[in-house]
Amino acid sequence: MMYLLSICMYWNNPIITVVADQGEDVFLQSQHDRAHTVFYDPAVPLADIKRYQTLGELCQWANDNLHMIKTQCLDAGEADRAGCVINVNRFVQSLSVRGNIKPMLLFWSGQRPYDNATGSTRIMALDALGSTHTVSAFVATGSQHAQAFGHLHEITSLVDLARHAGGHARSQVSLRLTDTQAPWGIDWYEIDLDDPDARMPQLDRLIQRLADYLQQQPESFRFDSEWFLYPRNWGDLR
Repeated sequence: MMYLLSICMYWNNPIITVVADQGEDVFLQSQHDRAHTVFYDPAVPLADIKRYQTLGELCQWANDNLHMIKTQCLDAGEADRAGCVINVNRFVQSLSVRGNIKPMLLFWSGQRPYDNATGSTRIMALDALGSTHTVSAFVATGSQHAQAFGHLHEITSLVDLARHAGGHARSQVSLRLTDTQAPWGIDWYEIDLDDPDARMPQLDRLIQRLADYLQQQPESFRFDSEWFLYPRNWGDLR
């Protein structure tokens, strides 16, 4: 419920994009006069993270809507789910070779499981692989919960966040902030790692590629969890 409340209240907040070491430190703004804080955890158990969609549910949705995907007659929510089909497959391949690329953003409201703000597609890919049981993450929470994370590194600046995300002081970082009354200070983040596997492709490209792929399949084609394990040539998705 906390996560859904956050989406409703902060989804339309502006996304602030800056170079980590330039200008006013946006991360300090996200603390809202120390009402909020963020910790870095290198190994959050996947079992402790809430799933909002399982891989099986994604397969079922895609199979129920093959015609809509082929004809690209999708609303915004449906388009996101269709794009997720390719992204899970992409993540399975990159995770198999390189491991996790950047930390997820998780929310902590005082009890498990964690809510997740970024990385839900990655979780489905990791669930498909079944060989990894932890993931690195930033844990955003209220300062009243800080004691529960005393064993972890507390993020102190945007440069600190960028470095723990695999970047550096000159990395471009994007944040969406909440407000003082929210249970956490950062609602979403992204970092430019100059790494194509770390970037999410344009959604319209994903939809076009998936529609083209399905047009080439027999009428009997259906998605299943095994389908995601095999490399697919999606071409240039930039």
